[in-house]
Amino acid sequence: MCIELHQLTLNQGHRTVVQPTDLHLHRGEKIGLIGPNGSGKTTLLKAIAGLHSPASGRISLDCHCLSGLAPQDLAQQMAILLQDQPTDLPLSVHDTIELAAMARPDGRAGPSVAELLAIAHLTPLAHTPVSRLSGGERQRVFLAQALFQAPQILLLDEPSNHLDVRHQWQLLQHCHDTIETVIASYHDFNLAAALCDRLILLVDGVIQADGPPQQVLTPANLKRHFGVDSERLSNDDDAPHIRVLGAVA
Repeated sequence: MCIELHQLTLNQGHRTVVQPTDLHLHRGEKIGLIGPNGSGKTTLLKAIAGLHSPASGRISLDCHCLSGLAPQDLAQQMAILLQDQPTDLPLSVHDTIELAAMARPDGRAGPSVAELLAIAHLTPLAHTPVSRLSGGERQRVFLAQALFQAPQILLLDEPSNHLDVRHQWQLLQHCHDTIETVIASYHDFNLAAALCDRLILLVDGVIQADGPPQQVLTPANLKRHFGVDSERLSNDDDAPHIRVLGAVA
């Protein structure tokens, strides 16, 4: 299942946050969106999920215009984890994950709630209201909910937020290993490089670089677009490991 952006422009109020963009996202890719705050990553993910209407241009899903798809049909193809998840949800952890069953197509194989509770280390909290959880625990609940939906495409907006290092690597690696196509925004260069086979650098709504991590995460790109000096600690053929040396004076 491929996603195509055709001269897509996205606005927030009177401000253009994604400039006219053409982009082809291939089936089976693990794509990381990187860029400074306010670069348009979240808005772009919401548009792909059908939650933000384009100012101009269009998004196609397997050659079908996204705007012509019913929300239920779209939910059966993709799931999205946003940063602004509810914090006062009265439902239990188990029931919150199970809510995704409404968007899961009949007959599509996927993990059970019990399996996801175990994967996310939430089994002891299964009957606890989500409103009583910490930020990291809630993030794990909503990641598990997205996985229970058994989507073909998973969209993640800063999924490592609130997660400790162990859960960042374990849960996000599980997402990338089990979901066919993953598109996620990251602030952590090394996490993005390790998990993704393609990175898209978005700055002020314009794609500045697009390719394998070793081609995108260069000291020159990080200095120009993030304002930091850095060095790479891995070979050119490996996923780069970035060490930030400090802010550019």
